[in-house]
Amino acid sequence: MKSIIKRFWGVGLIVIIMSSLLLGAAPVSAGNYAFSADTTQPTTLNRILSNGTAATTGIFDEAQTADGTTMYAINQVSGTSTLFMSTMSTNGGITWTPCVAAGLSGAYDMVAVAPDSASIVVVANSATQTVYLSTTSGAVFSS
Repeated sequence: MKSIIKRFWGVGLIVIIMSSLLLGAAPVSAGNYAFSADTTQPTTLNRILSNGTAATTGIFDEAQTADGTTMYAINQVSGTSTLFMSTMSTNGGITWTPCVAAGLSGAYDMVAVAPDSASIVVVANSATQTVYLSTTSGAVFSS
């Protein structure tokens, strides 16, 4: 009889403890999300990010290497794309320089960097579904 009562109380105690764990977490609201247009782009003067006019120019996409040392940005001015690169280790992304990007032509609006190799950069045009690959950190591309 004592063993049955001990089992009953043991199971009951486990059920009470487990149910109290579920009651402790109450949902919390993070508030409403608010987004605004970002109209920054690399300028020709000093190649730094600054405010621009979204109707004529702007950054279409950005990508950063997995080690956090280099960032790429695609800038379009009147339908012409330029791939810019910033070396984060030297100045934290303040100055930008255009990539040589040999073999890259036309407009493009997406950029990505391989997670396992900072030298592999992919640029694509979503409208024409054209993809360009560089294994030289953006120096030379092939479609």
